Parts: sequence; structure tokens; C-alpha cells
Amino acid sequence: MRFLVRTILFLFVLVGGYNLWVVTNVPPTEDVLALPLVDSQSLVVMGQDQGKGNVLGIQPFLRPIHFANKNTFRASLEVYFKWAKVNKLLTPSTIVVFPESLGTWLMAYEEKQDLYEQSQTNTALQQLVRANLFKFSWAYVSAPADTKDRYHYAIHTMSAAQVSSVYADVLGGLAKAYGVTIVGGSIVLPNPTVDTSGQLVISKGPLYNTTVVFGPNGKVQGPLIKKNFPTAPSAGYVSPGHLPENPVIHTPAGKLGVLMGEDSWHPESYRLLQQKAKVLVVPALGGNEANWNEPWKGYDSPSVPGDLDRSDYQKISAGQAWVKYGMGTRAKSAGIPMGLTLFFSGQIWGEQFSGRALVLTGDSLQVLPPAPKGRMLSLWIPGEKSK
Repeated sequence: MRFLVRTILFLFVLVGGYNLWVVTNVPPTEDVLALPLVDSQSLVVMGQDQGKGNVLGIQPFLRPIHFANKNTFRASLEVYFKWAKVNKLLTPSTIVVFPESLGTWLMAYEEKQDLYEQSQTNTALQQLVRANLFKFSWAYVSAPADTKDRYHYAIHTMSAAQVSSVYADVLGGLAKAYGVTIVGGSIVLPNPTVDTSGQLVISKGPLYNTTVVFGPNGKVQGPLIKKNFPTAPSAGYVSPGHLPENPVIHTPAGKLGVLMGEDSWHPESYRLLQQKAKVLVVPALGGNEANWNEPWKGYDSPSVPGDLDRSDYQKISAGQAWVKYGMGTRAKSAGIPMGLTLFFSGQIWGEQFSGRALVLTGDSLQVLPPAPKGRMLSLWIPGEKSK
């Protein structure tokens, strides 16, 4: 009996001590802890306002601390909206686009200060697990039976309810406050859907890398866009979406097509967009400049584009492969006259993202330089040509 009592007391103290450690050294949850640098030299405007609206690509240079709480996350994005407003780049027909994984980094939400100072992703994720041991363990054992990588599945699932709420509140709030359409980069969530009131909802099930479009009323403009061709290593824990679900979205600026990252390399992705979308946007993640310029190692995914020329491996650079096989070539063939591929800019736990951009206008594709301090890019939609 004494042994049982001592064991219970020991476990009580152990759990209490762990819970106390978890909340120790967590930065203030209401303060704005950091803001990205807004460089006036990093504003790019293409075309002129012809009353048809614009595509406004925002590449804030983000670090883990910018995801530390809701106010910091919102302020880190809103500083660009304020900058755009000053420069008269916001209209009721503006489509704001953020890069892939914008919401995914909210895994760092309200964690210990040490997490934001880590220099290696693996070390940061290990600390994230230690600080959420019970939630992580439950998510790990609850993963779908066919999940190959339960470790990363659990990391993305264990705080998904809180993360999805913050993501939707911030992006939906900004869309409503500024009266624009927002393509919210992407966020990895379990079985996300949109309810009848236009709210983002999650439930138990597979993970999907999901792009959410928010209308000027702040509500989700569904259905959701899910990445159809996950690349390694995320293919071990992120499930592919379903091509027929990817719609043409109606916006005040016209019909919008959205493809995520490497989905823009696949001919199948353009079949539903053929001659329908006025503008195509591609939120993408990318990597650093060394990755962009080094010899291309090939397409790292279970599903390889059918027309990919394997003789290009080690022959062209990774950046040249994006130009040859991505949106720039395929959108033109699909009759889409305007497009933007927008890559992430920032430094997340030692991983540098250089923030490239590809801009399609008519028959011309421009490759923009890296954005080491972030960038805001406005593409004015041209008016109809007179016959």
C-alpha cells in the first residue's frame, strides 16, 4: 500500500513538475514580439491600374518568433497591408497571395523561448515534442494505419485545432479588414473542410497540405485546395489531394486558379483550369540560393510529371527546372494569360528560404531575384484588349 501511495505521489510530482516546466520561459502571449523588416526598396510594381484589380504577392521575411503568438503573427503580416495601402495597391479586386507553408510554421505557436532560438530544424522539432509530450504521444498512436512517418504526422496534428483557429482568424480577419481576397499560402492540417458558415474545420484523419482562400467578407471561399502531388520527405505523412476538387475560384478580379508548389509541374493540374482561369497563382516553398543554382537532382516525389525529361537531371539548375516545367510554360498552354509563383522568404531554424518569384504576363516569363529582406510584388491585371 505504501509503495502504491509513494508511486502515485511520485507521478503526481513528476507530472506537476513537467507541466510547470512547459509553461516556464514562454514569451508573453499578448505582446507583439517582433516584426519583419519592411524594406522600401523591396516593392515591385508591374503594369498600371486599369480598374481590373491586381495580384499582390507578399513575401514577408519570417523567423520562428513571428509565429510565437496571435498578435505577433497578425502584425507581421499586417505591416505589409499597411504598406500596400499607403502605396495605393489595395482595391476591392485585389488578390493577395502568400507563399506555401505560411500557416504550417504556426507549429511554433506559444512555445518556450528556447524554441525560437534553435539553429537546426531537427533540434527544434525535438524540443517541440518534449514540450508537448502527452499531445504528441496521443497523436502518434492515433495516426492512420497507413501513415509511414508517424513522427512528423504527430507534430503537425498535436496542436492542429489551435493552429487552424489562429491561422483562419488572422487571415480571415485581414481579408475582411482590408476588403480583399487572400490566398493564404498553405497549412498542413488533418482532414480540413469548410462548414456551411464558411469556417475552416478539421477532424481526425489524414494530413493535407492545404491552401485556404479567404473572401473579402473574411470567410473561407471553398472548397479547399489540397496539394495533389506531395514531394519527399512530406509524402511520408502528407496525403495527396484529389484533382477534381481543385476548382476555379470566383473573385472580384475574375476567375482564379490556385496550384500549390510542385503541383504546377504536372500537366493533369491544368485540365480543370483549361481556358477557364484568368489568373493562376502558385504558392511555393523553395529553398536557398544554393539550392536554386545547383545542378538539378531530379523530381523527388512518388508521382513524376509524365512529360519530364530525365536527361535534364544534373544538366540544368533547379531554378531552370522550375522555369521549364512549372507554371510559366504550362499556364500559357492552358490559355491562362497571367500567373505568379511565389516562394517563401525567411529563416526557419537555420533553413534559409530565398524568396524567388516567377511572373507570367502574356507570353513573357520573368524570374525575379531573391528577396533576402522580403518583398511585395503587385501585378496589375490588364484591361480587355479592344477588338
